[in-house]
Amino acid sequence: MGACTYPIDHILDPTMVKVHACLQALQFAEDLSFRRILVEGDALTVIRKMKSTNEDKSVIGMVIRASKDKVETFEEIEFCYIPREVDAVAYGLAQEGKQLESAKY
Repeated sequence: MGACTYPIDHILDPTMVKVHACLQALQFAEDLSFRRILVEGDALTVIRKMKSTNEDKSVIGMVIRASKDKVETFEEIEFCYIPREVDAVAYGLAQEGKQLESAKY
């Protein structure tokens, strides 16, 4: 198990922030050589797009594609929506990340 938080500068759109967080989480899991992972998130749009087999042509499509490329490196992966009210740990990490100048693992 692991956790990381990092600042995302110059991105104001909340969905874009969430999709970048998803990509970073996948990179983090890959760096730690995890083979089976569960990715939980409170951005239903991002979770749905990661589960979809359709090509994403939206504004976040490039980051979705980069994230889906990472999916291939895992033996087993599941994406699960978790309501923000339930995901207190992620909320705490996000608040801490706003204060950081670099990543914290």
